[in-house]
Amino acid sequence: MASNGVLTPIGDVIAATNPSGCINLELEMSTDSKFLYSLNSGTGAIGVFSIQANGALQEEAGISGLPKNAGVEGLAAF
Repeated sequence: MASNGVLTPIGDVIAATNPSGCINLELEMSTDSKFLYSLNSGTGAIGVFSIQANGALQEEAGISGLPKNAGVEGLAAF
């Protein structure tokens, strides 16, 4: 990830796959630019990725136990 937020693929690397039944509603970067969060609607989870020095994403432990398909949209709702 470039300093301006532009994402560029690094080869044929797949950082992670979505859980079954999941739709990404939103991606958000932390204010310190160290983490990327993915709201996984349908599974009640938020995916967490650390942003490495070269811009690569490293999957971290996510957040689960949120309401599934509760009708809220956006990470700010949580």
